[in-house]
Amino acid sequence: MTIVMSRLEGCLAFDSDAVELCARKISAVSGDARRALDVCRRAVEMVEAEAEEKAVGNDSGSTREDLLVTMLVIDRAVKEMYASGQIAFIQSAPLQHKVFLVALRAAIRKAGVPEVSLGDVAFIHRQLCQMHELSVPSYEQISAVCAQLGATRCVLAESSLLDVHQLVRLAIAEDDITVALRPDALFQKICVS
Repeated sequence: MTIVMSRLEGCLAFDSDAVELCARKISAVSGDARRALDVCRRAVEMVEAEAEEKAVGNDSGSTREDLLVTMLVIDRAVKEMYASGQIAFIQSAPLQHKVFLVALRAAIRKAGVPEVSLGDVAFIHRQLCQMHELSVPSYEQISAVCAQLGATRCVLAESSLLDVHQLVRLAIAEDDITVALRPDALFQKICVS
């Protein structure tokens, strides 16, 4: 909240309750201030677009209330942001694809760098499957999942042979994985472990 308020200091386009709602909603998902600022930016774009539509429809100018980002606008912007195609894709992906994304995220967090080896991801992937009594895929199956996710642009992989030393990274936001898998009871347990 403090970060968002400091960035919007002097900006009269926001209702203070709207900024607080934005900060609370985003902190509940990720705590990433950049994401909250993205929501604020999108909310301003939505208000501007609505004001332009009204101006085209009638000749009277927009009132101050028409140009104010309210809690309703923030709520719409948050819903729009989290209803992206990537989130829908993750939610509808096969189980092993979801586990791979969680394993990749875990490997990245553990290493503290944005790229990790496919071997590290496969190790965590197999561990997660064993811990949660899921079918444990072979290394070749995990490589195929990586290639399929690479084809959908959720994952970026080095353009070399799919071997244990190949570097992979997320091409989507970690928050999108969290948001997409939050409703799934299995992944609530997997993400905690």
